Amino acid sequence: MESKFRLGGSGYTIFTFNGSTLAYCQTIQDTSPQPVAQAVAVQSITDKVPIEIVTARAVGPGTLRCTLMETWDLNAWQLLPGFGSARTLLDVFEEQVRQDEIKCMRIIRRPNGGPRAKVYHNCKITDIDDSEQVNISTMVMPKGFTIMYTHATWTDQSRGLSVPGFNTGGQIPGVPSSTGG
Repeated sequence: MESKFRLGGSGYTIFTFNGSTLAYCQTIQDTSPQPVAQAVAVQSITDKVPIEIVTARAVGPGTLRCTLMETWDLNAWQLLPGFGSARTLLDVFEEQVRQDEIKCMRIIRRPNGGPRAKVYHNCKITDIDDSEQVNISTMVMPKGFTIMYTHATWTDQSRGLSVPGFNTGGQIPGVPSSTGG
């Protein structure tokens, strides 16, 4: 019997950055846009229950926090497509000004069906954590970076919606199919 519940890893979740699968990505934390203000219950001292709940009519940006494994030859952020020549955080900021747009997408590949994807809009790298602590048992060097986005939309190939950058068969370039192909 096929599982009904989504697996996070094992090739079922793919994160793309500027159209390429992000190499050596260990974690992706997506904090969705949050209301710009907390909801407020309107209730006078004579009311037994609130007469209204007032909610914000706007949200702030969302945040992606990713962790990449640093390689021998490159800083982790140099693995990001389009940022291979960046040597510092300032270089990253200057390079993203030169680029038209950073496009990010989280693709969820179903075991038996087309992918669905969360497309992040107006992405900007806002921070890279190049800090490290090395001790005798250190095996790898994870490095984090932060991307903010204005909003996100969902697409679903199995429901006739296009998943940008993918053919109708749902095969993701550079990622083995769920059937081993």
